[in-house]
Amino acid sequence: MFKLKRVNIPASGYNKGSVAADAASEPRMEWMGKASDRRLEQVKSLLQRTLDELIREELKDPRIGIFSLTEIHLSRDLSHADILIAVVGGRQATDESVAVLNRAAPLLWNRLREATDLRSVPRLRFLADHRGEYADRIFTLLEDLQPDSDSADDDGMDTETLVDAEQTDPSAALSPDEVRQ
Repeated sequence: MFKLKRVNIPASGYNKGSVAADAASEPRMEWMGKASDRRLEQVKSLLQRTLDELIREELKDPRIGIFSLTEIHLSRDLSHADILIAVVGGRQATDESVAVLNRAAPLLWNRLREATDLRSVPRLRFLADHRGEYADRIFTLLEDLQPDSDSADDDGMDTETLVDAEQTDPSAALSPDEVRQ
């Protein structure tokens, strides 16, 4: 159930030559109530699969729409789960779906308890995931910044203009290290 972990306690705060400093620098055993990384990943995967199935089959609320459980953040003691959800239809549709799912969280928690063999089912909290919308916005802005002419380089200057600038401006021919000096 609990694991023992050997922990080194730093001797800062104690006098270097004291008995307390020597005792504090010795490794001691500490009870750990935390799951291993492998166990966390297993529970995350199980929660994602099961929740996806439960929401699609048992919640018939039309406000949920087409969704994706993008990520699950699980506490180390497996007591709380934050589920990030993205919904097709924009920010408003995502926020509305998250509100519906948070109201249905107790029902989903009970169904998870019945559908899985977890000793303790984590408390569920649904959060909106707007990363896809943000990435689309950044992509659109970057596309708007690209020049339309074929003769321009990536920096927007013609190569002839760049050669002329190097011939007339002596600092243009210097390397960045020489300019700093």
